Amino acid sequence: MRKLYLILILIIGFNFVNAQTEEQTLEWLLTKKAEVYDVSSITVQEGTRRIEITDDILHAYTDNGAFTKINWKGIKDVSKTDVKSQIVIISNTMYNGLNTCIFFKIDNPELLEKYIKALRHMAILKGAIMIDDNLF
Repeated sequence: MRKLYLILILIIGFNFVNAQTEEQTLEWLLTKKAEVYDVSSITVQEGTRRIEITDDILHAYTDNGAFTKINWKGIKDVSKTDVKSQIVIISNTMYNGLNTCIFFKIDNPELLEKYIKALRHMAILKGAIMIDDNLF
């Protein structure tokens, strides 16, 4: 019985050791953010559009004052859209009857997939409850 507990503790320990921390994930997202372009949302559509990523929020904004903010904990899904190279981050908060969303593009298909995975990982680390795509 003692050996079983030891094995269980070792397995759990290895899973936590190999997982990226919030700081590592945020650093990776910021490093790769140079590949992000064509940022938009319901309110962020015209002008010079940018995205800011901090340990608290995702913030899409323009120079003319339009913005959309999504807290990490408020993210319910991160996925590809039907538009080529586009990622959508969907919040559980509403604006004008629709879920608040931030869209952006990354041309590199491999980086696109990794960026989605990193965004989802960061959201989960911050307490978000993500939609389970495998339910149905």
